[in-house]
Amino acid sequence: MKPLFLLARHAWFYRNEYLSMIRMVAEMRKSARDFTREYIRKRVKEGLAIGLSVVLFQVTLLLGALLLVTARPSLLARLSASTLLWAITLYNLHRFFAVTVPELKALRKTLRGKSGYALRYLLRISLVTELLQWNLLLPALCLGIALFTRSALGTGVSYFAPWLEAFRVP
Repeated sequence: MKPLFLLARHAWFYRNEYLSMIRMVAEMRKSARDFTREYIRKRVKEGLAIGLSVVLFQVTLLLGALLLVTARPSLLARLSASTLLWAITLYNLHRFFAVTVPELKALRKTLRGKSGYALRYLLRISLVTELLQWNLLLPALCLGIALFTRSALGTGVSYFAPWLEAFRVP
């Protein structure tokens, strides 16, 4: 009985210190949550901005190639437009398989592990919730529109037809 009494007396005597430590831990947890949310938003915004600028550059190149093919329907113009289309396609495939897929696999592996569970529980954040904020949805919508535009412009240029015509044996 005496050790329990001493423990209660000790707790009562240092109650202000215990309460301030609890407040400090709660504040650290809150600031870590805010920092993590802000970091996720920043990374996604940067990725969307880079993706949007790359797609807009590709749309500009494809538009120029389409205008070249329309203004000068020569074999050389169609070959250069087809080469540009192949280069854009290969760049996009490389970026998807060499950058995006490994990054998503690493994120999934991290979040499925013990540390990922602890991070989600401790910080009470969800990647999906953070991605569905309005300040991230608008650039994602712009990126989707730009990707659709790039695809629509790419249909005006053929991948194979100019090359088959160029290497056709008379």
